[in-house]
Amino acid sequence: MHLRPGMAVRLAALAVLLPPVLAAASAEAADSLLVHCRVFHDLDADGIEDTTEPGLASVRITNGEEIRTTDAEGRLDLTLDLDIYRFVTLTIPAGHWPTTPWYQRFVAGQAAPDTVIFGLKTFPATASDPIRWVHITDTQTQ
Repeated sequence: MHLRPGMAVRLAALAVLLPPVLAAASAEAADSLLVHCRVFHDLDADGIEDTTEPGLASVRITNGEEIRTTDAEGRLDLTLDLDIYRFVTLTIPAGHWPTTPWYQRFVAGQAAPDTVIFGLKTFPATASDPIRWVHITDTQTQ
């Protein structure tokens, strides 16, 4: 059974109500993780979120299957299916540059943070840059 984002929660809820045969199917949900993301404007460019540094809205973040944008507070929740993709990746908007790592790797079966915080500083040199795109692919199969 292949689970899509959001299905894990529904299957886990159904497993409480339905026979044990379906409960076994929900065991696959163990490799799904809800990740809370926050993007902040790193005003002092130190890579540490201070209480006075606001969140950045409309910044794109991907889990490898979907690209979503942060809300007005710079927040976003993503479901990460560790059987399919193991990274939460920030798209760096024009006019900004990261002060923290621009991605977070997650490994199935290992403890991981459930919150990822991305810092961006103002960087005028990239304000009018053409689109730069990197495609990273791992062609290994399991």
